[in-house]
Amino acid sequence: MTKPAGIVLPRSKPDLDGVACAVAYAEFLRAKGTPALPWYSGMPDAEARYVISVFGDVYYASEEEVGAATSFVLVDASGIEGFPERIDRSLVTEVIDHRFHHDPRLAFPNAKIQVEAVGSAATLITEKFMSVREIPTRSAGSMIYGAIHSNTQRLRGSITSDRDHKASSWLEQNVALPPDLLDLQFAARKEDILSDLPAAIARDHKSYSHNGVPFAIAQLEFEGAEEAFSGERDEIYRAIASLSPPTMLNLVDLKTSRSILVVPDERVRNLTAEALGIRFVGDLVVSDKAVLRKQILDTFAGHSR
Repeated sequence: MTKPAGIVLPRSKPDLDGVACAVAYAEFLRAKGTPALPWYSGMPDAEARYVISVFGDVYYASEEEVGAATSFVLVDASGIEGFPERIDRSLVTEVIDHRFHHDPRLAFPNAKIQVEAVGSAATLITEKFMSVREIPTRSAGSMIYGAIHSNTQRLRGSITSDRDHKASSWLEQNVALPPDLLDLQFAARKEDILSDLPAAIARDHKSYSHNGVPFAIAQLEFEGAEEAFSGERDEIYRAIASLSPPTMLNLVDLKTSRSILVVPDERVRNLTAEALGIRFVGDLVVSDKAVLRKQILDTFAGHSR
């Protein structure tokens, strides 16, 4: 009887980093002799959907294969938020992430943990290929390349590390990357956001708490974000006001590499100003560098009392 394949999965409704890591790490495990297949639950975001459509040769696990699996690897995530409820967390054997928002040992007690501060989880997966001089297929290599650039604003974002640069360069040298991949994947993301801004804000709305104060952060990253804010300001404020708990919107412009942080709620705004050491003009602040949700949360965590 054939041994069931292990399943490599991101959180539900994944972004490109999650899907790409699942595809590439499953391929890496198979190359090392371990049966593994990628899988995801829920609809991926627009950028991920575009890249999935480009590389149609990738096989994703069927529902039957997921049901039969006895081991799972979680990538681009390390907490229970978004983890499929149908899967027994005790069967997770490995966790790979690039954020320190959770203690994965509590959620996944039987897992080997790798959480390292780089711009993209895809960088960690690329380094696994690099370490054994194994070249990923064009599909897997292109997907993790696109994910690295997606998460780091084309290597210009403030969370970008030297390791992200090295991983990107290695993929450029070793994989036949589609020349227009990055332009088209970013265009797909922008088109999806601008087609319905309120829906995009609500879709990316994630809740947290700091010093007993509940709040949420919605983050949208696309070229021309500053221009969109100027033209759709009223609609954006209405969208923020409709959400609960009190929400801040982080608009990251991939063209200017700047961020606009909009925080209409006074209590959350004061908390944010204190934790981040910034001064708001009215209810917003413009950063000369792209600041990401990950950095905001890390700063809040370091400022906890």
